[in-house]
Amino acid sequence: MNASVTPLTPRLGATSGREVWDVTDEGADLMLRHINEARRDAGLHTLRLGDNMAARDHAYDMCSNVFRSHWGSDGTTPVMRYSLHGGCQYSRSWVTGLNHQRRAKPEAQRMDMAEPQTAMVDSLVRPTKGASVALNPHWYYVNVGIAASSDSGIWIALQFETNYLEFYKRPHVGSGFLEFDAKPINGAGFSTRWHLARVNYLPPPHRLNRAQLVLASGSDAGRPILSIMKPDAAGKRYKEGSYIVDQPVGVNPYDIDSSYELPESPNEAASIARGLADTASGIKETWNVRRQNANVRLSDDGRLWASMRFHTALDRFREGVYVVTIWGVHGNDNTIIPLSEHAIFVPPRALEG
Repeated sequence: MNASVTPLTPRLGATSGREVWDVTDEGADLMLRHINEARRDAGLHTLRLGDNMAARDHAYDMCSNVFRSHWGSDGTTPVMRYSLHGGCQYSRSWVTGLNHQRRAKPEAQRMDMAEPQTAMVDSLVRPTKGASVALNPHWYYVNVGIAASSDSGIWIALQFETNYLEFYKRPHVGSGFLEFDAKPINGAGFSTRWHLARVNYLPPPHRLNRAQLVLASGSDAGRPILSIMKPDAAGKRYKEGSYIVDQPVGVNPYDIDSSYELPESPNEAASIARGLADTASGIKETWNVRRQNANVRLSDDGRLWASMRFHTALDRFREGVYVVTIWGVHGNDNTIIPLSEHAIFVPPRALEG
C-alpha cells in the first residue's frame, strides 16, 4: 500500500468549463461492498480499499474531458499512472462512463452520488462477455475513483492490485543498470523455470485529444525488448539468446490521427470505433526479444536483489517508459503469475498538479 495522498477538490472540467465533482468518498464503500458480495458468491476472499490515487485521478480526468478509455488525456496508461502514484504491485484497471458528448450543458448542479449506478457495478462483476476482472483470486486491494457532473452522470475507474512483493528497492534505472530488491510475501515466490522479469518499452506519452480517446478501443502493453533470467537452484545459468513473441494489436489512441474529428453522436462514435477495431482484428506484431542473465543475490528468507546491464536498451530506445513485470508463483500452484508491474520513466517524470 502507498502513502495516502490529499484528495482532489472540486474544480472546473478541463474541456467544457463545467463543474465536476470527485465523489469517491461518497461511493467507494458501497462499490467495495458490491465487489465483495460477488467475490463471496464465487468463493473468493474479500478485498480491502487501497489508497493509490491513480483510479481517483483517472475518473476525474474522464468526467472532466468526457471520454471513456484506459488511456488518460495526458497519454498515460493504467500502469504508468499507478506507478506515478507510488504503486509497485501487479494491477489491472476497469473503467466505465459516458463515452461521447458533443456539447456540454453550461449549467452544473451537484448530483446525489451516494450510490453508484447498479448497472455499472453489475457490468463489472457479472459481465455479459469474458471473465470479470474483479473476480481474479490474486487481488488484495481495489482502488476506487468516482467522479460526477450534472450533464454527464457518473464515471468510475477501478484499479485492482496484488500484494505479493515487499520492495526494499523498487525497479529503477541508474548508471546504465536496471535493479530491484524485493522479498515475496503472502505465499508468493520466484520461479527458476521461467524468466525473472520482462521489460516492455513505450514511447514518451503525450497529450491526446477527445476524438482519439473516444474512438480508441484497445490498450498497449508496449514493445517487449528484454527478458531477464536468473540462475537456477544449482547455480546454472540460462543460455542467453532471444525468442519470438507474437503480440495482439488493438486500436490505441496513438493509432488515430490527431486531426480526426469528434463524431456527432454516440452511435456514430460506436460505429467508427467498431470499424477501427475490425481493421486491427487479428493483426499481430512479432518481436525478437533478447534473453539476458541478471546478477542476483538470494537470501535464505527469499529476498532477491537483481541487477542487469541496461546500456543496450537505453542506447537503442533512449527516452520513454520501460515497464518491468516481475514473475513468480503463488502457494502450491506452479502456474506462473505476474507479481509486480512497474513503469520507469526515462527521464524521470513527476506527478502533475
